[in-house]
Amino acid sequence: MPMNDPIDYERLSDDHRRLAKSVYETLKQFLDALDDEKKIAAQYEDALDALDDEERRFAERIFALDPKTLGFNGEFCGRERPEELVAVPSVTLPLGEGTYETDTQFVPKPAYEGFKKMAAAMKEEIGSTIYVDSAYRGPGRQAYLFFYELVEHCDYSLRENARWIAMPGYSQHGDPVRTAIDVVNERGISGEGPGQKPEDFEREPEYRWLLENARRFNFELSYPRDNKDGVAFEPWHWRWAG
Repeated sequence: MPMNDPIDYERLSDDHRRLAKSVYETLKQFLDALDDEKKIAAQYEDALDALDDEERRFAERIFALDPKTLGFNGEFCGRERPEELVAVPSVTLPLGEGTYETDTQFVPKPAYEGFKKMAAAMKEEIGSTIYVDSAYRGPGRQAYLFFYELVEHCDYSLRENARWIAMPGYSQHGDPVRTAIDVVNERGISGEGPGQKPEDFEREPEYRWLLENARRFNFELSYPRDNKDGVAFEPWHWRWAG
């Protein structure tokens, strides 16, 4: 039975790839049926309940792995929902010859209050600012994103996937208090947008300002180069320190 076969962390077997794709497609259908806030804040058990028995057993087997075996050394952040989420309206930014849209995001109120103060200070001091590109993600949405990245971008490699996307409960975006916010500047540059790489945002004045000033507002860069958590360099990812 493929369900009991050993899991190849470097690249899933044919049977496991079939199951991974099936989980990804089912979770996508589940989330697509929800409104914006419910989609972003979807909880873990609700997402698993959307799977059939075979899909659920496989997803639970994957999420039962110790992330350290995949090279991820980050802490468990919890799966609780924040007490109060603030809706942050979408903004449309220029990007090359086109535009980039952030979509509506949801941020725990204390983190968002700190972010607004930081963004306003940046605008005053250097004449440009940043916006919320991604913030709170419920563990159900994180489960979907884990399988999405595994199937679409990481060629079914769990080890490669662990460098970019955390398992449900291990993402700082799911921390109900010390939530991480991904930022984008006024020119649509974040380092993870379409056709971008981390160095693109690293060269921006907003990133340099954040390195020097984010701690004034209780934000910290989670994933610098060669970080202890084993995560790829993410200059756009700033965590509310509370």
